[in-house]
Amino acid sequence: MMRHLFVTVTALLLFSASSCSEATLATQNADDVVGDTQQINPLEEAVNHLNQRRSESGLTAVNIDDNLEAGCTAHIQYMEATGRVIHEQDANSPFFSTEGAKAAENAALSGNVTSLSDAVEAWLSEPYHRRPLLHPGLSTVGGAFSNGFACLDIFSTANGVKDHAPIPYPGRNAVQIPTTYKALGTANPLPDDWAPPVGTVISYEIPAHWSLHGTTTLVLETADDNEPVMVWIGLPYRATDPYASFQGNTVLAIPKEPLKPDTTYRCRLEGQTIQQVDGPPGPLTDSWTFTTSN
Repeated sequence: MMRHLFVTVTALLLFSASSCSEATLATQNADDVVGDTQQINPLEEAVNHLNQRRSESGLTAVNIDDNLEAGCTAHIQYMEATGRVIHEQDANSPFFSTEGAKAAENAALSGNVTSLSDAVEAWLSEPYHRRPLLHPGLSTVGGAFSNGFACLDIFSTANGVKDHAPIPYPGRNAVQIPTTYKALGTANPLPDDWAPPVGTVISYEIPAHWSLHGTTTLVLETADDNEPVMVWIGLPYRATDPYASFQGNTVLAIPKEPLKPDTTYRCRLEGQTIQQVDGPPGPLTDSWTFTTSN
């Protein structure tokens, strides 16, 4: 069920054509160096961006899988032909392909985005979309982008990991973090009496076999002058949360208002956790900073 949550709609991309000489068309490709500027493949650019965010959250980098890339390319062709962002393919459609259908089921998908990198940033901004991109067992991905449609296969090769360090987001010393969470989809963790836009959602995922004990707090404040920010805390597996399975074993903190631009914030988490079924509770404390975009 979680895989089918991954549809994000953001800004519309307008394309413009540029002319190239015959010699340029014959020799230029994504890895060419033109003058002093190396042209980077859009998928590589998106994966580099994802890996930067994963590194800030203490996770290992992912690599590109050519087969997964081919699957996403095939499914984007299907979405372009049908004009829909969809997580399945009709086997009777003339645009159906086996590899595309597999990608449809295992990928994050977006429509009306400007690039695959922008789609990655949009998925990361959504707390329920964020978790698979920051999965500690994710090692390879494949993706594609065309005419506003984005596809990134993040489920086909993800392996379960029992023990891992807690995963904060925004990560440690992260920069260029969006100030605002717009909660565009119906599946979002906002309290019933809160309306977007709010501040970017902070998350702190602990291993699935850990359980929180007692009171857990997450304080958000400006790093320079310790000005507190009002946040709502969403603990894992709340009985009233219809999307508890999407949130997983993650503590969420949502600022009431959009954050200030170009500002460094400090997160301070304090609580207790039981890491073994019959074990005693132990301290769960952490502190880190991140900086918002201009």
